Amino acid sequence: MHKLSEISRYTPDKLSKHFDCQHNWLLSEFVSSATAQFIDEISSELTGHEFMLPSRN
Repeated sequence: MHKLSEISRYTPDKLSKHFDCQHNWLLSEFVSSATAQFIDEISSELTGHEFMLPSRN
């Protein structure tokens, strides 16, 4: 996520190229799940309990 942040800030044209290629689904999937994963990791760290989101299949 840090690298994506750097690319979007300093070289947005490179990031645009990543989303325009045929493998963009992988990057899109990562970005769409990052917020929920971050919240899960922080809440687990703070409480000492594991929280898991239900599968979205």
